Amino acid sequence: VLQAVSAVPTLRGYGTPPSGIDLGVAALSGTSLGGALLYTLSGGTRTIVGSAAKLEEAGATAWTDVTRTASAYSVGANRWRFAQFGNTSLAINLATVLQQFIGMPLGAVFFVVSAFLPFGLDALGFAIAAVMLVSIPRRHIPKLVVSQDRPTFRTQLVEGLRFLWNDKRILKLVVSTALIGFGFNIAGATLVLFLTKTLEVPQALFGLLLLSGGVGGLLGAWAAPKLSSRFGRGSVLAWSITLTSIFGIAQGLSPNMFVFAAASVLVGFAIANWNVLLMSVYHTLIPSEVFGRVHGTRRTIVWGIMPIGALIGGLIARLDLRAPMLVGGAFSLLIALVAFRMIRQLADSSDNT
Repeated sequence: VLQAVSAVPTLRGYGTPPSGIDLGVAALSGTSLGGALLYTLSGGTRTIVGSAAKLEEAGATAWTDVTRTASAYSVGANRWRFAQFGNTSLAINLATVLQQFIGMPLGAVFFVVSAFLPFGLDALGFAIAAVMLVSIPRRHIPKLVVSQDRPTFRTQLVEGLRFLWNDKRILKLVVSTALIGFGFNIAGATLVLFLTKTLEVPQALFGLLLLSGGVGGLLGAWAAPKLSSRFGRGSVLAWSITLTSIFGIAQGLSPNMFVFAAASVLVGFAIANWNVLLMSVYHTLIPSEVFGRVHGTRRTIVWGIMPIGALIGGLIARLDLRAPMLVGGAFSLLIALVAFRMIRQLADSSDNT
């Protein structure tokens, strides 16, 4: 919700009363950029509203600052989105990619210690999450009454697919993203063999070499909102995916592991900007009521063709281990250049920070 008068968050979305409702609290410290009415396990509620600078929760007579870190949101904010897990409330105002760019460098460090460690910890994380979900007492899960006129699952699924098909702007972005990812998987299909055989990277340094990409990713995720604010979301998004492809080709041309590590830092930096800002575009352009369905369809398309790219990359590697990185990088670069203007214009049209 970007602009609203007397908008009240409810279980089924936002409603507008005939007149304003007095909560009995003072005015919010800044312009509201989104809020939510959240239910806890005990059946209680909490109302949280976000502005460009902070998150505030409505108390009995005043607003309470529940911002995690002081001045954490001073670099422009998109509309806020909320989720509730048990008694834990989550809020986000830009696409914050944590698992991908924090997990990657940590995984590389763990790999240096033991080849099994990153896989074991990953599996342990899923196991702990499953146990925590199962352990939630059923009596603490509120049973919500669903309206009889709620559309069926099949109807909702068709609506999501129809939305993606009818919105040609988003469809073009999804197809472009899928093709670029297809090229990336051609390039990365035999990366391990390229590093260990062509560049002769010692086993003891393999994990540290992968860490270079993670470092670039962390820097890119940190810099993305700043670059977007300075140069515009569209320009940063279009250039980031184009440069990712160029730096990927540079990886394939690397004469040694040091040049490869430098190129990996640049790849990680550029692709982090793409991932962070791309999700901001989707969150802005896709309505909340169909976002899950449309996003699920998008992920199926993008990730569904990746194994095909990896298979083709493996076949190309029979010629030379550098070949998949050069062919995949060139293919991705071609798609990025063709879609450059479309990506920039679409992202700029969604930039309301």
